[in-house]
Amino acid sequence: TLRSWAPDMADERIALVSHGTFLDALIKALLGHDFASQLYYTHYNTALTRIDFTPKGFLLLRYLNRTEHLPPELISR
Repeated sequence: TLRSWAPDMADERIALVSHGTFLDALIKALLGHDFASQLYYTHYNTALTRIDFTPKGFLLLRYLNRTEHLPPELISR
């Protein structure tokens, strides 16, 4: 799993391109949230989310749904 790889891969990067519903499920799984909860991690089109795994196996949600790279007229769901 990603958590078990983290100590040996401190300098590695993984990029994932996906649709918002999958990203919502992935973030819930990584953070240990209930899939049936009313919590939803929204993602705009081409938004960026960064999750870091520490060498000790902790997870850091650095940012979620970042859209600073887009002009306002291009931000959409």
